[in-house]
Amino acid sequence: MNEKFFDLPKEKQNAIINGALHVFSKYEYKKATTEEIAKEAGISKSLLFHYFGNKKGLYLFLYDYATQKSYEQIKELKNKNDNDFFNKIIDGQNCKVKILLEHPDIMMFLTKVYFEENEEVKEEIRKDFIDLTVETKINFFKDIDLSKFKDDVSPKNVLNIVFWMAEGFMKDKKLEADKPVDLIKLNDEYIEHLEVLRKAFYKEEYL
Repeated sequence: MNEKFFDLPKEKQNAIINGALHVFSKYEYKKATTEEIAKEAGISKSLLFHYFGNKKGLYLFLYDYATQKSYEQIKELKNKNDNDFFNKIIDGQNCKVKILLEHPDIMMFLTKVYFEENEEVKEEIRKDFIDLTVETKINFFKDIDLSKFKDDVSPKNVLNIVFWMAEGFMKDKKLEADKPVDLIKLNDEYIEHLEVLRKAFYKEEYL
C-alpha cells in the first residue's frame, strides 16, 4: 500500500474507505469490481491502484482497518468498570453506533469477510478473524456479574438472543422504509428492547 494515502485529508480518506466498504459489503470478493469501487469512492481507477496496488491490497487494507476499529471498541469496553450484563451490551452497542456513523457499511463488510471463501484472500483473513471473535466473547464475559440472572436462565443463551435480536431488528427496520436509517433513533429503540430482556431474565432485586 502507498503510505501517501494517509497524507490525504481525513474526509477524503473516509470517502474512499466508505466507498470501498460499500461495494465489498454488497458482493463477495470475486464479484466486487474495481470500477464500481472507484466510482463509489469518487476517485479514478488508476488512483485507486496508485494507493492500494490492486483489489486484494485494498481488501486487506479494509480488513485491517475494520478489525482495528473493532479492537478499539473492545479496548473501550475493557476500560469501563460496569459489570452488569445488559449495561455492557448497551455500552458495546453505543460504541458500534459511533463507528457506524463514520463508516455505515463496516459491520456488513466484516460479516462478508467471515463468510468469504475466495482462496486469494481467505487464508490471510480467517485466523485473525476467528481470534478477534474469540477475544470479543472472552472479554465480554470477563468480570460480568452473572448472579443477577434468574437461576434457570443461561447467560450465554441470553447473549445469543441479544445477537439474534440485533440482526432481526436491523433487517426489520430496513424493510420498513426506503429512506436512510436514523442510527441514533434505531439505537434508542434497540436499547428499549434490551430493557425488556433485562426485566424478563434478571432477578427482581436487580431491576
